[in-house]
Amino acid sequence: MTIKIYTLLDKLEYLPEVAQLAFQEWEPQLKKEKINNLEECIQYMNDKFYTNANSNLKEYPNVFLAIHNTTLYGFAFLEEEDMVDRKHYYPWLSSLYVLPEYRNQGIASQLIKTVINCCKINNNNNTTNFQYLYLWCYPQYYEFYHEKGFSVLEKKKYCGKKIVIMVYDLSKKY
Repeated sequence: MTIKIYTLLDKLEYLPEVAQLAFQEWEPQLKKEKINNLEECIQYMNDKFYTNANSNLKEYPNVFLAIHNTTLYGFAFLEEEDMVDRKHYYPWLSSLYVLPEYRNQGIASQLIKTVINCCKINNNNNTTNFQYLYLWCYPQYYEFYHEKGFSVLEKKKYCGKKIVIMVYDLSKKY
């Protein structure tokens, strides 16, 4: 089975499905950002990842989709900001999600590698100035990201839950 990675800009028809999965998975965090329902999530994603990306101002934000034939298997976001109280950290790998029936097949690793590569080389094949890539995760996912080369930066509570903020040194080879 061959999984291909696309950007949301290349496959905009997947926007409603990605928004629905993201809203189901991260509803408390989205509500903290004043995104209260699926329609608002779709509009937010359209504004952030489609409208802003078309302005060609930055290498991010971007959404990467893992697709086999026409089936969405998972996605990952590359964003300038993922925590309102940690704006000095950027860019962020966020919203990494693989549908349950497709997990443990290397899809998340493929998405992470794509995001890391995008942080090193932008859409114009130029080297970026990014030194680090950040993410936050729940403690039960720490080991997964640690195995991918991420290190713990800090531990804190976010939206009432314990989380781990991790960092990846982009000078390393993935």
